[in-house]
Amino acid sequence: MKKYVFSAIIFLFTCSLFAFVLPDGTDARISDIKFDNDIITEIVLSESTYLNTSFGKIKASGRVSYYTNGVIKSVFPSEDCILITPIGEFVGSSYETITFYESGALDVITLSEPAVVTINDEIYKIKSGLLSLYDDWKPSFFELREEKPLSFDFGNVVLASNTFVWFFNDGNIATFVLNGPTEITTPVGKIIANGTIGLWLDLKIMYVDVLKTDGLDSKYGKIYPVSNTSVTFYPETGSIKEVIPQDIMICAINDFQIMTKSNVKTTFDKQGNITSGFIKNMNLKYKDWNISFYENNNQFIIYEGNKLYLPYGLIKDVNGQEYEKQLTRFLFLDDCYFSWSPEVDNGNYSSIFITLKDNMKSKLFKRVEGAISHFSKDAKISIYDCPLIFNDENILIGYRKAETKKSTFNEYWDTWDYKSYYNTTTDEYVNYTEDILFEKF
Repeated sequence: MKKYVFSAIIFLFTCSLFAFVLPDGTDARISDIKFDNDIITEIVLSESTYLNTSFGKIKASGRVSYYTNGVIKSVFPSEDCILITPIGEFVGSSYETITFYESGALDVITLSEPAVVTINDEIYKIKSGLLSLYDDWKPSFFELREEKPLSFDFGNVVLASNTFVWFFNDGNIATFVLNGPTEITTPVGKIIANGTIGLWLDLKIMYVDVLKTDGLDSKYGKIYPVSNTSVTFYPETGSIKEVIPQDIMICAINDFQIMTKSNVKTTFDKQGNITSGFIKNMNLKYKDWNISFYENNNQFIIYEGNKLYLPYGLIKDVNGQEYEKQLTRFLFLDDCYFSWSPEVDNGNYSSIFITLKDNMKSKLFKRVEGAISHFSKDAKISIYDCPLIFNDENILIGYRKAETKKSTFNEYWDTWDYKSYYNTTTDEYVNYTEDILFEKF
């Protein structure tokens, strides 16, 4: 061991006295070096040294890192450097790290002077500062020095100067800031936009900051977004995905109606049906359940078209079953519903994320000791600690069905395998006889 340490010290001492050949071919004096399987991955220069890149020399100091193929990964310039690249000439700022891809293409550079780049035949004049690129030399983002007019299917716009612009890796623009109020046309109506516009890959509108509108079309009539809020659209149809409406909406979901609150986020599915929002109703009829609330500010989620989930419900009673005024979660199904309160751990609510359908995620609990209650439609069975069934991906797929069965106290504890529970309605113990799985999501 002493022999290896001594050899390393002699090696570094020699490198500091004599030139050492770096992976880019430069002779340099170094004060430290790191290897990965005998391949140099990092060195520390003893003095400022010109390093070779495919696009020009960089006078560097301090730490330099390399990919295993010998290409420079990151370098710290000790003076401004000029790089001649496939998309233009850039002057890199001294004392700002420059990074490269393993292919040798430029990754991130801080410009000390303004520059000009051409992307998909469009010329952009950019400010000094941060410039990020993809591996194929197409810019990822930069800050505009001057306004830039562009034309899209939804209208003509002018990008504001002194704002950042983001791009997809095919060169299409992804996000930009308007230079002022601009009229654009969407599949659901015209919008006076002011602020940021985000696009999908096919250059359809993903989201837009709305100043005003004459109303956006929906199944529920005209929707008027709150001024200076964003509206998000689906790429396939251009229909509304998310909006903060100025007015209430009457949401008819099959055989029940919800009056949604205004000025809060409301979401829709691709068919235009409301999927989440906040309930303005103080009373709600859902299937055979009569629900009353303490307050008119209860969040709701609709999934599978007509299943109701209240993740933060201040429910007063359901068919006469009273609840304390506290945040309780409710999941309503065709023949039963579940209620449970958040599990508290050191004063904090703890939960896991499960998927109700597709990629729509809601906070639910995999199991909460003593908190989950299962109520049947006729209220003859109400059971604490009712098991909900999840698959390996934490998707809620079902629950366990119970049948009343008289049991002794000892038998109850002897069968403590989460298949025997206490029925709070009949004051009897019950057994779970089968697993009820929901329809495939």
